[in-house]
Amino acid sequence: MTAEQVSRAAILKQSNGWTCRELEFQIVDSQMTKSFLKLDFDESYTSSCLRLNIKRIRAETWEKISCAIVQDAKNLGFESGKVIRIDSIPIESNIYRPTDSSFLFDCI
Repeated sequence: MTAEQVSRAAILKQSNGWTCRELEFQIVDSQMTKSFLKLDFDESYTSSCLRLNIKRIRAETWEKISCAIVQDAKNLGFESGKVIRIDSIPIESNIYRPTDSSFLFDCI
């Protein structure tokens, strides 16, 4: 897989809340998913291949992707980047170990 395909697969997986197996199915089943991932008609990847490649994306890379998205939104006039929305309602819940992918999903 190319680096662009891996990052597109990770974003698609995270934004839809899919597992790697579900992403693998979508690649086989959906021409739109193949097109988004820039795959050839007969090209597909297994869930283990997807998992291995997505796991290789470092935290620094996710940070750069996030900054680029915010900068692009600012340039297009969608967002000023000066105000953020936060939820300050206290809710009792279990504390989970934060991961880069959960932070990315929370931002979306």
